[in-house]
Amino acid sequence: MSTYLKIFSFSILALLCGCDQQAKESKNSTQTSTSYEAIKVSDTTINDNIEQTGVIKPLTHNLVVSPVTGFITEQLKPYGTQVSKGDVLFKISDTSLSEDVFNDLVNYQNAKWDFQSNKNKYMDNKLQLSAGLISQDQLNLKEIEFKQSEIKFIQAEFELQQTAIKLNRPIQELTELKISDLKEKFLQSNIGDVVIYASDAGALIPLVKDGDNKSIARSGSKVESGQAFAALANMNTGEIQIELDEQQVLSVKHDMPVQVVSLSRPELKLTGHISAIKFFEYNQKSDSLVRYPVDVKVASETDVPPGTRCKVTIPIGQRKSISIPIRAINDPYKAPFVFMMDGTKRVVKLGKTSQTDVEVISGLKPGETILAPKVSKPVS
Repeated sequence: MSTYLKIFSFSILALLCGCDQQAKESKNSTQTSTSYEAIKVSDTTINDNIEQTGVIKPLTHNLVVSPVTGFITEQLKPYGTQVSKGDVLFKISDTSLSEDVFNDLVNYQNAKWDFQSNKNKYMDNKLQLSAGLISQDQLNLKEIEFKQSEIKFIQAEFELQQTAIKLNRPIQELTELKISDLKEKFLQSNIGDVVIYASDAGALIPLVKDGDNKSIARSGSKVESGQAFAALANMNTGEIQIELDEQQVLSVKHDMPVQVVSLSRPELKLTGHISAIKFFEYNQKSDSLVRYPVDVKVASETDVPPGTRCKVTIPIGQRKSISIPIRAINDPYKAPFVFMMDGTKRVVKLGKTSQTDVEVISGLKPGETILAPKVSKPVS
């Protein structure tokens, strides 16, 4: 081999070795280098909480009750509407009550006419007695007739007043009618309908039986006497029912403040407290812990739609414990351990976990030092 060929071969070999070395150095320079930092173990305060989720239900303050058995002929305010005190909400028909209204009105108008007629006759007879045209006995008879008609008028007015109470209407609406237009008025305006007024301001909501929307009372629905079929509610207050087991329920008390956060609208400012602990309404499924219903009253500065899902956090205490960064834990799902400062491994038992830290129940003591991986920036 000539000297020129040897020099050329060595040059190619050197070039290839240099390229390979440069590629290795370039690859290593882009890899992430990992170092460790020493962390001293110390006590920290951990908050123990009970977390449950539930749905806000409206908190009613006035029930709408039907005073008669009949059918809803008209609903003047839709459900969900904000109403004022005195607003007409519903009209309920009652055939038998319509007949009572008609008869009582006729009796009242007749008794009123008789009373006024006998009163005028009595006053005329008093003048005739002064003029010597009639005797005292004749005047006494007219006075008796006048007093009897007065008693009948008072009785008819009382019966009409009782009917007006059943109708939930002022008696003036009935006493102003005349016999001549009584029949027409009776046929045109459903005078036998019971009028339901709003007893207070609030949002009109239906009362649903066992979550069945078909049970909502609407125009045409039949209602029974004494049946509560709707209610008035404050949309800025509500109630969430959660369930606590027999161990958790011992940690809560009546009026205990709780944290309430809307899952869909976390910006809502909600406050809450325990309003009821229903020890005698517990339920138990096969071989599970007994669970007790607990009511949480919720308030807000703005209206909260019924059905809003919320997370309820109940603080039950604080305690001292050890908490370290999660990145210091090795093999967290099988046999968690940490590296000590001297390089040895230490098996630990874990407790509650947050986004960055984890509680160590056993295996470490305050004052000891552990190693946690510290990821540095890529080397340029």
